[in-house]
Amino acid sequence: MAMLSGDKAPASEDLMRALARFCAERAEEVLRPSLQEQMGRLERGLTDVVQDLQKKMAALEQQSATSFQQQEQHISQQGEHLGRVEAQANDLLRAQAAAEQGATGRAQRVDESVQMLSER
Repeated sequence: MAMLSGDKAPASEDLMRALARFCAERAEEVLRPSLQEQMGRLERGLTDVVQDLQKKMAALEQQSATSFQQQEQHISQQGEHLGRVEAQANDLLRAQAAAEQGATGRAQRVDESVQMLSER
């Protein structure tokens, strides 16, 4: 019954607190290297992920720049082609106008010749 007396209860509580503190300190000593190792692995993993994302972003930026340059070149080529087609169309229009003038002139000369022959 002496253990159940009032003055023994605080000593056992102190003993329990001391034991809990001792266990917590030992657990920290045991777990700290493991936690540090896990944190190190996590940090290295995150570093790898960040580096991988940076590489992918750089590759995407390069692809985007290349695609933009290709589109600019294609647009430029289309513009040049359109310029050539427009020049050809203008040449054809001039040739058509000249042919029409020539045909009109010949028709007038034929009319004049027919008129002269009919007068004779």
